[in-house]
Amino acid sequence: MHDDRDFTDSPQRRLGNLALYLHPEDISEDVPAEERRVLLVCKKYQQEKGELRPWGLPGGCATTNEPADAALLREVHDELGIGAQLGRILVVHQMPESEDSTEGINLVWECAPIPDSTVIRLPQDELSAWAYVPMKDLDEYVKPHTRIRIEAAVDVANGTAPGAVFLHGYPDVA
Repeated sequence: MHDDRDFTDSPQRRLGNLALYLHPEDISEDVPAEERRVLLVCKKYQQEKGELRPWGLPGGCATTNEPADAALLREVHDELGIGAQLGRILVVHQMPESEDSTEGINLVWECAPIPDSTVIRLPQDELSAWAYVPMKDLDEYVKPHTRIRIEAAVDVANGTAPGAVFLHGYPDVA
């Protein structure tokens, strides 16, 4: 049974917005899926916590009442120093509450490739590096839940998945 409290007293959730940038040379169908490169950033706060795989997609959380697309545009500008050309939402990934964060929804947005001539400027207090990483090497850079998020997004971007993919939680890792 629903009542007005469902809309006025709902649980707090993060709304994360992440940018999927494929390397401009990897857009062609001639490039094998495992060789395609995805832009990742290295997060200083995760390095400082001793995280072994502190890399992830550029982006961050929306502020109160900030539209999701506006949040991603702001975060890409803050993290990479560039403007983004947003496409469609590729992945909706619901993450449960953990000791590190509240429950949240992460949207992965398709972004137009960054021209090779573009200068990327990282905020030195937040990010330490950026790189285009081949899909086959993601396990060396990102946590398992980030890997499945990126793989699902690339599948949708490449047309091998029919539309936006919904993921929930962490993968079972043996």
